[in-house]
Amino acid sequence: QTSGETGDISLSNNRFYNITARHVFNLFFRTSQVPVNVANLYDSNLEALDATYPSVFHIADWPETCGGGACSLVGNIFNYSLSPGQYHLAVPVSVAEVDSIDAKLSYWGAEDESLVVQTIFDGRDDAGFSSIKYLPYLLTSDPSGDRSSNETSLPFLLPGSILSGILREGDSVTLDAAGSPYESDGSLIIDGFLEIMPNVTIHMKASSSMVIRKGNMKAVGRDDAPILFTSLTETWSGVVVNELYAVSPGFKLLLAYDESNSYSYSLGKEEFNRLFDESESKVLYRYCPQCTASHKNIFYKRSAGPPPAFDAYGAMTCDWSSINNTFNSDFELYGSLEDLAAGSSNRWAFCEFLSGFGFPGRCGPSSRTYYQSSEYLGTCPTSIASYRDEVYWLLYDPQLPGEEFAPEWFPSDMATSGIPLFLTWVEGIDLEHVTFTDGGFGGDYSLSINRPSSNTYKDISVIDGLGNGVFVKGGSSSFENLYIESDISSSGSAVYIGERTDVAINGLYISTIHNGNAIYSTRAGSLSFTNVELRPRYSYQRGFYISYADSLSIDGLLFNQATSLQRNHVIYCTYLAKNASITNSYIDASKLYRTYAMDFLYSNYDSTLKMVNVTLSRGASSNYFYNLIRILRARAVSFHENTIIGAQSLYNGYSTISVQQVSSCFALNNTFSDVTGRGHVMDITTTTSLELSNNRFEGCTIVEAQEYAIVAINSPSINAQGNVFGGSSGYAIAQFGSSVNALNFARNAIEDPSVQFYVKTTQLYTVGNGIVIGPNYWNTTSFKQLNMGAFDSTYDSDLTTIVFESLFIDRAMTQIILSPPSQVILDEVEMTISGTVDDDLLIVVPAGLYYAPGSIILRHPNAILVLEAGVRIMFAPYASIRVDQGMLKVLGDIDNPVLLAPTQDLLAEYGDASIESSSLFDGIYFGANSNPTVLGGGNTYVSGSVIRHCVLEYGGYFSNTASIYLDRVSVALDQVTILGKWDRSVTGVYINRPLDPVLLRGVNITNAGSYGVYVYFPTSTTEIVDTAIEGSRNYGLYLNQVKETNVVRSSVHNNDESNSNSIQVYGYSGSGDFNVTSCSVANNGYGYGMYLIYGSSRRYSITSSTFTQLNRPIYMLGSYQHAVKVSLNRFSENSCTISNCRSIEIDYFGSLIFQGNDLEFNTASQIVSIYARSGYHLPLQGTVISGNIFRQNSVPASTSGSAAVLAMRGSSPSTWIVQGNDFNNPISLYEMSSWGFTSTVVPSNIINATNNFFSFANDNDLSASLIDNRLYDNEEGANPEIIFEPYLSSNSTIVCPGNCTTNGICVFPGLCVCADGWSGENCNTPTCASLDFCNGGNGVCSDFDECSCNEGWLGVSCDTANCTLRNDCNENGFCAIPNVCQCSTGYDGIDCDECASNYRDVDGACIPCPVCQNGGTC
Repeated sequence: QTSGETGDISLSNNRFYNITARHVFNLFFRTSQVPVNVANLYDSNLEALDATYPSVFHIADWPETCGGGACSLVGNIFNYSLSPGQYHLAVPVSVAEVDSIDAKLSYWGAEDESLVVQTIFDGRDDAGFSSIKYLPYLLTSDPSGDRSSNETSLPFLLPGSILSGILREGDSVTLDAAGSPYESDGSLIIDGFLEIMPNVTIHMKASSSMVIRKGNMKAVGRDDAPILFTSLTETWSGVVVNELYAVSPGFKLLLAYDESNSYSYSLGKEEFNRLFDESESKVLYRYCPQCTASHKNIFYKRSAGPPPAFDAYGAMTCDWSSINNTFNSDFELYGSLEDLAAGSSNRWAFCEFLSGFGFPGRCGPSSRTYYQSSEYLGTCPTSIASYRDEVYWLLYDPQLPGEEFAPEWFPSDMATSGIPLFLTWVEGIDLEHVTFTDGGFGGDYSLSINRPSSNTYKDISVIDGLGNGVFVKGGSSSFENLYIESDISSSGSAVYIGERTDVAINGLYISTIHNGNAIYSTRAGSLSFTNVELRPRYSYQRGFYISYADSLSIDGLLFNQATSLQRNHVIYCTYLAKNASITNSYIDASKLYRTYAMDFLYSNYDSTLKMVNVTLSRGASSNYFYNLIRILRARAVSFHENTIIGAQSLYNGYSTISVQQVSSCFALNNTFSDVTGRGHVMDITTTTSLELSNNRFEGCTIVEAQEYAIVAINSPSINAQGNVFGGSSGYAIAQFGSSVNALNFARNAIEDPSVQFYVKTTQLYTVGNGIVIGPNYWNTTSFKQLNMGAFDSTYDSDLTTIVFESLFIDRAMTQIILSPPSQVILDEVEMTISGTVDDDLLIVVPAGLYYAPGSIILRHPNAILVLEAGVRIMFAPYASIRVDQGMLKVLGDIDNPVLLAPTQDLLAEYGDASIESSSLFDGIYFGANSNPTVLGGGNTYVSGSVIRHCVLEYGGYFSNTASIYLDRVSVALDQVTILGKWDRSVTGVYINRPLDPVLLRGVNITNAGSYGVYVYFPTSTTEIVDTAIEGSRNYGLYLNQVKETNVVRSSVHNNDESNSNSIQVYGYSGSGDFNVTSCSVANNGYGYGMYLIYGSSRRYSITSSTFTQLNRPIYMLGSYQHAVKVSLNRFSENSCTISNCRSIEIDYFGSLIFQGNDLEFNTASQIVSIYARSGYHLPLQGTVISGNIFRQNSVPASTSGSAAVLAMRGSSPSTWIVQGNDFNNPISLYEMSSWGFTSTVVPSNIINATNNFFSFANDNDLSASLIDNRLYDNEEGANPEIIFEPYLSSNSTIVCPGNCTTNGICVFPGLCVCADGWSGENCNTPTCASLDFCNGGNGVCSDFDECSCNEGWLGVSCDTANCTLRNDCNENGFCAIPNVCQCSTGYDGIDCDECASNYRDVDGACIPCPVCQNGGTC
């Protein structure tokens, strides 16, 4: 056995005898070189074993074995007897790999040719294998003895009705019913004329085929006497009508290959060189279709006779060198026959050789050209890959006669390649009333037709095949009545139509029971199918698979599958070049599952698609599927008089009909009946125009998904008239897309609708003030109901307003009523409130229960909406309060807050915890042009928008991402309660880029589904006072890029399930101080309690706050110049058990004071971790850690010195003072560590930790050595040394003057740290800090939290101005400063008792003047 990759094999003049084996010689050879087996004597025995093709000489089926016919088996003597099923020579190698094997002049053990062919297994036995050239053969075992004729002597029709071999050119045979049935002894080749009469049966040998190569065949049966091709035992391959190739006179093909498609043809190296050497012209022509234009056609002309050492084959295919091959001396190059004829004046001027690559290296017409070389199937000894893998070499000599042959390896596009090689094909084929059974062996086709130009195919049946049905390639053909009922292979097709093929089939029935395609076509021409019935009986199967066709016509399709057609299509058409039409068809789509019925994708932008009188029925199917019809890209689509019935159970977001990326669409007179889905029923987007008229939508329902409509239409120009929507239910009737410029939606009938909205817009259009709709019949005469049924600017100010100018009050559309001129936003009779205020109205809503069927929108600079105490508004889903311009004042009080909540919530009597997402409303939105809050001293309200004493539940679901969203505006929130839904991604309060100070006072947020409060990039201060945030799913309080910020008396308690930080302060560009005072942070799952990172020129202060039951209480990462103060806080019961976890971590700072903190019962690898480094380029000022109590904290044992209650490290020069602290942590390994310092970063390389009290052991046993063992420093290999002596014998030795008057903590002898509200050396001076220091001078602090107000100021903190001299502004304004009024809109005067310009007094209230006519004045 041979097995190799490269090289030649020569096996000559050997004798093999008395050998018993399955194969005497087995060629297993991956190469295209020339193995030679010449003049051997085989006198042996074969084992009678179950071997595959037991043979004396066997060529294995392996890619590239004997590639291109490179095996020569000439002159061998096979001299022994064979048992049945044994062979002298077996070549089970496919024709794609080997064209033929030369075994001439061999002896096969017999003189009779019929016996000789029985000893050879090749393409005669299986058409998928190569043929063996055995003629002439030796008549005896004497190599010099007599030979047979060069032509076969075997007749085609043998006695006993046996068909054998080749029907030679010029011969004719008639098979009549008298000799039927006929039986083939192998594959049959028809080069002559074969006529098959009616009622004839032909039994084909297993795996064999009939190839009509050069001849003609007429097989015309009758209805009562059909012709039958079948097999007695196993399946046979099929009938092949072949195509032929011809080479023009003057040329001869020597070598060709297409490596990517495994096509190859070669005369062999010796024959290549011989023909070139013996030619008179000495011209080789290379054609390379993949090369650049200058190198597609190259003629190589030798100037003189080639020297003996020149190897033309090697130079062309492998090694383009100058050896015996000098440019413009030994040879010249030309780019065309014309240039060749013109002579040296047009020859190429540049050539660079490239050893290891084939011709032409880097030669070019005038300069070096790269990547145009060619290498033939790995023949070069180097491992360099081929640049060009499809190349043809021909010999050019005007005396050559040309030739015709049928090499099946050629690619199908050779006819247009431009080389002198062209296609011809067999004509005169008539097949009528012919049945093929049991065909398709090995995936072959029962009937394969190449170039069927003028042939007739009528009443053809393919039954019970195991491979494929009918294959058609090239030319133009027509079929009449093609019937296929077969078990198609998983990757096969009942009908396969190849490239550049025009096919018309009238009468096609296909029923298949296996995977595959009914009709498959790729890159075909014009396809026409009429009267087609498809009945697939297996899943994962397409009906039509059409790719890159010129045009497609299907008329009269009946599709009815027996089982689920999973994940595939009835019609799948991609990259259509011109036009497609589907007409007069019925498709039963009830078994569709996860698929499309019709799918037209990526057609040419000039293509058109027409669908007329097509019925698609889903029945009551509950199978999920995608679009029933999807069209993606075309110029024009026409959809007329079609019927869609019961299209149920679409996947969410998939429309029944989807038309996208088309220029124009016409949908007329179609019917949609009982369509139920989770997307639009019809979704059409065009770039130019859309006509949607006279269609009926009966009983169409949108389920589950909320945002879809019966029709979603989007086009610059839309004409939608005469449509009927009967009994529609779901979200909306019609949705208008983002490209609308001209819309005519009129004379449509909406009958018995059960939808949330009639119509919907999707964005703010550029068509003026709005979209005008009508007149239509809406099943209502109420314009109020109609306007509430339009999802437009009423619900979202980013949407265009829909205007209903008129409507029909009768179904016959004969009576029209016009819309009233305007609508009142507040109806105190029906207790409703909604709509848009677009003028300078003041609307005051008194206490009461109201319903908001739509949004309340303010869109005028002077519009004012006041919600008084006791107002309760229940909002329809998606409705909101939106302030784009103007002012909103929510003025509840402590006893009568304003309540804003979803409809279902109020109907459930306020507080139902089972509110579903569908009941959420859209919250409150303030735009950048709305009126902000104006604050006075002490953050007192002066004017502008405000929300005070308000309860807001479940807001911010649809377009707003927060219950209250402030967009580039500041609105004071005072005593506001927000209830969210933890499973919905909605923030409690979102403040985006506010331009004025931010104030949140008394805000309570529970169960926010995202952030509790998010403040982003404010330009002024942020004040968060008396605010409680509990149970947020994301960060509780997120401050991003903030300026000066104060968080006072507030709490953030996240859910245990949250992994986000309770408080996060982040931002490179943030500046100003950040102060947290008297706050509580607890229960946040895995995140940090407080996470502060970056900022510039900032001072951090965290005082008098508690951090408990957290994973990690504080992480602080500074930058630039930071001063950090952490004092008088309590950290208790915080636990973090992961490796190297730091409970309190402070990193990068300019100076640090960590004083007076109480840290008890915490667990972590480090309870306090302080890393002193300067942050880029600024020096450290020092670190003071004093007066802290560290008691009963747990630090698990670790081999690292970083595991300590107080872990200190540094990388920049700094001074450390650690004094006056109480350490009592008996279950911790180390109390302090200096692990991780860079050397010499502290003065004298020591940390001053004197005067601390250590109580982790019995006082009698406490000693310097025991303390030293609890410190990790230079003795343990760390740096620097911790100096702890002298240490305090008890914590009572720390003495301060007056003991800090019990208003502070003595952290070091003579040093008090005062509690909030006190100052002074011994903490005995009140500051009224919690009262904003009596509002900056409006009073003086007389005692702890007691202010004595100056004249003109009132209130506990002196924050309320007194206007008694101005009659308290007559309740028409606000007292901004003592006895100075700021009047509300519409009022004027120093006491606000006059009407402003353009306002008039009506019953004591100033209201805007009307627009006066004819010169009148107000």
